[in-house]
Amino acid sequence: CFWDTVMLGPQLTFIAAKKEVVEKYISQAKALGFNVQGVSTSQIALFNVFIFNYPEELKVIILNIRSNASDLLISEPGVLRNYPLPMGKAELARGEEAAERISAEVRRVIDAHYFQHSGTTKAAPNHLYLSGQYSPVILIPPLKKALSDFEIKALDPFKKITLASGSAQNLPLGLSLSLGLGLQYFSAPGTLKVNLVKDIMKKKGRLANFESLKKAGKFLVILGFIFFLVSDI
Repeated sequence: CFWDTVMLGPQLTFIAAKKEVVEKYISQAKALGFNVQGVSTSQIALFNVFIFNYPEELKVIILNIRSNASDLLISEPGVLRNYPLPMGKAELARGEEAAERISAEVRRVIDAHYFQHSGTTKAAPNHLYLSGQYSPVILIPPLKKALSDFEIKALDPFKKITLASGSAQNLPLGLSLSLGLGLQYFSAPGTLKVNLVKDIMKKKGRLANFESLKKAGKFLVILGFIFFLVSDI
């Protein structure tokens, strides 16, 4: 496997991905003419964009809806756990009953998590943020019913980001993962920097000097120069 480590408070966290999966993404990128400098995970990117925009939220749960699956990220001081859900945008397209099934599964996973880890926190988070590919009209009502003890909110990836063009109202909120990857190179407080293939890149002498990229004035321009893969793991 490919792996990296990050510090979450006093804890050293090990992050890994299957070698064949990572190599598949790298091959796809190379076929498009890109020079791959690193591989991270969607969960780390999601955490970064959240902690940058909501640094006051020490305990939170994030539900990120992807095409055919989803991530349920539970973040607490020194703890970051991800629970993959085998349901996504494709499932939600089937209508209200599908949204109710997803909501029930989210409730089940959250309850199971705090049953197993009851000693890790004095109080569970009471906010759940939504991100990714979902329809608020379809998903939010059943979520509010299943999670009546939570406040359901949409994660705004542009909450603390000012764009050169002004308003970010016309940009899709689904850009959370892309923004989260770019934030690694700003060393923003609380963000995590993960590169599962950094050792391989160093051995090949191909790891770029990202310090110079930090001086760039436009965030989205930096993303245009850095190709950083998000693995759906």
